Amino acid sequence: MRTRNYTQLGRKSKRTASKLEIANPLAYQSWRAMNRRCYDKNYHSYKYYGEKGIKVCPSWKVFSNFLQDMGEPINFTGKQRLTLNRKNNLKYYSKENCEWTSSIIQNNTRSISKIRSKNAFV
Repeated sequence: MRTRNYTQLGRKSKRTASKLEIANPLAYQSWRAMNRRCYDKNYHSYKYYGEKGIKVCPSWKVFSNFLQDMGEPINFTGKQRLTLNRKNNLKYYSKENCEWTSSIIQNNTRSISKIRSKNAFV
C-alpha cells in the first residue's frame, strides 16, 4: 500500500491509504473535500459550508459508507468529471440530498448563482 498525507477534520498525519481509497480515487477525493469543507476551519471553503452549519450525515464520516451510498462517479460521455452536488443547498450532505452531476449543472444550483440571477432581474 502507498502512504500519503491525509487530512480529515483538520488533523494532518501520515497513514496508509486503504484499498477502497485507491480503487475509488474520484469518490475518495470528493468525500475528503466534503468533510474538509464542513469541518476543517483552515480549509479555504469552510466559510461557505462549515461556518454556515452545513454538515455531513453521521454515517458518511466513514468513507466506505459514503461509497456504498453514492458509488464511484461514472461519466459515460467522458467529457466532464462529475462532482458531488447537494440537491438542496440548505440541507446536509446525505444520501437523500446528494447526487453526482456535471460541474455545469452544479454551477447552476450554487447559492451565489441564485443571488446573481435574482439581482439580474431587479
